[in-house]
Amino acid sequence: ILDGDLPFEISDDVQEMIKKLKKNTRIPLLMRTIFNPFEGKFNLNSNKVVELNLYRDSEVRKKALEARKLREAANELYKNFDFFEERFPYIYTLIENLCVKPDRIRYFIYWLSYICVTLKKTGTAVVFKGIQGTGKGVFFTHLIQYFFGGKQFCPTLGNRDIMSDFTPWALQRALFVCFNEVKANLKEGNDGYEKLKTYVTDPDFRFERKNIDSTYLDNFFNCILFSNNPVPIQIQAEDRRYTLFNTGDEKLKAVVKERFDMTSKEYIEKLEEERDEFFSALCCLELDEELVTQIYDTERSEERR
Repeated sequence: ILDGDLPFEISDDVQEMIKKLKKNTRIPLLMRTIFNPFEGKFNLNSNKVVELNLYRDSEVRKKALEARKLREAANELYKNFDFFEERFPYIYTLIENLCVKPDRIRYFIYWLSYICVTLKKTGTAVVFKGIQGTGKGVFFTHLIQYFFGGKQFCPTLGNRDIMSDFTPWALQRALFVCFNEVKANLKEGNDGYEKLKTYVTDPDFRFERKNIDSTYLDNFFNCILFSNNPVPIQIQAEDRRYTLFNTGDEKLKAVVKERFDMTSKEYIEKLEEERDEFFSALCCLELDEELVTQIYDTERSEERR
């Protein structure tokens, strides 16, 4: 009995294991789907229920982690990313247009590297605020979704999803979620703000469905927020969840034209050519868990300048 739709065909080895279980089990065989990036793809739980894990690691991530293993074994993990700008000029240009300043670029790259390698929640989210066209959508679509396995594991949600009484179906099997065009709701008792807090930090979240009893699901996803609204999100003084970065003042299209004399289409093609090596290098950085599990205090940084 499947309790969810499968986003892929059941592989031959899984089918073979199911046949063996049917042969060796005297009770009717039940099956349910789960989503857990830290479990195997197939399991028989204590209740004799077959669990088919919907999580699938992307090929690009597998290769990047293999590269990391080799460098770890040789004690040659990268201690910094100084070579990124020269080796990956197209991807670096995109990140630079989003983060603008070197110290912010550093925070974001280490934040992203930690997630790519461990798949753990950082308990922090990065909010990019700026004009349309700075590359926010390009970053999520052409990099994040590419690395983490596509839209099925990296959904894009909006304000309506945050404010709805019901939980977006896509969060059942999410690794990385983009909340796009977010806008702060400053009304008293803002349920959307409370939901976001849960999504960013809590190990589980309440899954509400229409006319069905709610349940709690494990929370495996990290969050990134995009907005071109002056007040993208309500952040209380004591809240240590959100790092807010203002993007560059120029659209990515203009930056690309000036820097590379390319059209947007030509630029995307070049960016895509860099992706595999970029993620391999990103996953070979020494991790800094202490840094990425704390927010980057933008205001304090500005005070120091």
